[in-house]
Amino acid sequence: MTGDISATTLAIALGLTALTALSTCIGSLLAFLPGTSDRRFISVALGLSAGVMVYVALTGIIPESVEKLGRQNALWAVVAFTGG
Repeated sequence: MTGDISATTLAIALGLTALTALSTCIGSLLAFLPGTSDRRFISVALGLSAGVMVYVALTGIIPESVEKLGRQNALWAVVAFTGG
């Protein structure tokens, strides 16, 4: 890997980042709109977002750690992730 980034790759990365920022803004607007201050709604939304973050971490970080550490050290990757 030479480190060169093509214009297409850069455009895709910037587009996905903008989409992520837009979805975050929409989610925060839902929390601040009048009438959506129901604690049940906010707790469900926070639980869902926490679950998504854990899923992303598990499917992105753990396999990469196992790849770098080797299959025989996969347990250490899981322990390190769980420990924080």
